[in-house]
Amino acid sequence: MPGQVDPSTLRVIRATERILVWENQATLGNSGICRISHDETSVTCGEGLLGLGKRNGQLNKLLFVKIMPDK
Repeated sequence: MPGQVDPSTLRVIRATERILVWENQATLGNSGICRISHDETSVTCGEGLLGLGKRNGQLNKLLFVKIMPDK
């Protein structure tokens, strides 16, 4: 079942949340959501790596998630 919103507060109900982008030792931001069709949505998210940490020296990534209904 997809994430649900509490109509009285317009907030996502935590128990229904799903992880779209896994944390990978980088800050995440500049996310964008695009509804492609009734059955498909795309989400993009950019990484921001700091000079220190486990991924020091690696390039930032642009992450892309395609959301489609379960079949």
